[in-house]
Amino acid sequence: MMNPDPVVAVSTNNSIFVRGIDGTEPVGEPRNISVTGAMDLEPRYSPDGSYLSYLGAERPGYEADRLRIRLYDRRTGKTSHLLERFDRSVSEYLWNGDGFYFTAPDRGYLSLYRVSTESGDVIQYTSGVYQKELRMMPGGSLLMTREDARRPADIHIMRPGKGVPPLLEITKEPPPRMDQEVERVTDHGSVFEREGIELNPLESFVFRGADDDPVHGFLLKPQGFDQSRKYPLLFIIHGGPQSAFFDHFHYRWNPQLFAGEEYVVVEINPRGSTGYGQKFTDQISGDWGGRCYEDLMKGLDFVLDTFEFIDGDHIAAAGASFGGFMVNWIQGHTDRFRVLVSHDGIFNQETMSYMTEELWFDIWEHRGMPHEDHGSFLRFSPHMFVQNFRTPMLVVQGELDFRCPVSEGISLFTALQVMNVPSRLLYFPDEGHWVEKPANSEVWYRTVRDFIAEHIRS
Repeated sequence: MMNPDPVVAVSTNNSIFVRGIDGTEPVGEPRNISVTGAMDLEPRYSPDGSYLSYLGAERPGYEADRLRIRLYDRRTGKTSHLLERFDRSVSEYLWNGDGFYFTAPDRGYLSLYRVSTESGDVIQYTSGVYQKELRMMPGGSLLMTREDARRPADIHIMRPGKGVPPLLEITKEPPPRMDQEVERVTDHGSVFEREGIELNPLESFVFRGADDDPVHGFLLKPQGFDQSRKYPLLFIIHGGPQSAFFDHFHYRWNPQLFAGEEYVVVEINPRGSTGYGQKFTDQISGDWGGRCYEDLMKGLDFVLDTFEFIDGDHIAAAGASFGGFMVNWIQGHTDRFRVLVSHDGIFNQETMSYMTEELWFDIWEHRGMPHEDHGSFLRFSPHMFVQNFRTPMLVVQGELDFRCPVSEGISLFTALQVMNVPSRLLYFPDEGHWVEKPANSEVWYRTVRDFIAEHIRS
């Protein structure tokens, strides 16, 4: 795979090439078999070698376009497409006889499906379950990992049985749980149970967001939850923006660590999130402070009205990347939060667009660069609202972040200082867009925890 375009910083044209070999020596020139100028990835040969499959997007320049399975016939040189009417984006896939097993983001989970190469029909096997790392086993069983917010990943074996037509409609109800016969073969995930640590599950809820559309979110209760008490709320906003919160166990921004500090944690999948249909994902582009912000504020209203154990006077908001942008946007548009945490967030849309290594991202989101559409960048740029900044804020920035560069975090912190807003800068000279080193992660969690605790009850 490679991008054949002359300037890859403005292109998502990742393409699939084939080339002959004689023993270990290449023969002839590489030949591009991709059929669009959009992103293609994950090539796989069929078991009999007659086809080459891969995942392909349709729209050039758009990394979050729906990924479908494409089939390249090595004999005829023709390419066909699967999943034309399936309104989810394939995450991973593998060959299985005359079809493919695959997973796709689905309302906060990774659901399992199968598509037939002959009929194109799709069967759904799971819902409300997060599984990945699919491998075929002798006899038709599937090897996979499974996890949720309470249990790190364990290896499982599934024996797929009867499925159902895909459950793709987004309704006012949380996604139903549906499963197959599954056997867990490792037990790493019970580590917290063995240590006597009781972790609560993520609880799904659905509310009406912008345009009266259903929007899905998760709520996590504090450890040792007492229904009669009032708890402060931590409102976490995901990055992307074309991404999502899932019911899984992860290293960064783990909600259980905040629930352990006696916070209710809320995670909402607003406009732009994946797993709710391509239209829902697409609606963030060019509208960063519009429907998405409205979804988040209506979601906050919903949980405050619905769950009496949340103390509506003591709320924090935190996020990274696009989540950091949204926290910066919140800083200039509402004072309903006691404290904010912005990690590698966008502060000035114009400077970001000329500094990021992903030029194609801003070109898509803003329909061009600032010299081509100046108004689009200014419309939703937090730096235009510094005069409204007043909420205490922690700014986190990695020097090696080439996606949301260090200039964004430094500029944001300077603006806060100019406005005399209580603020602190946590700077990592050896981290990029994510804090990945274990020692730095400890510093990150401790600093975020302490800053929120200092201001949320003040």
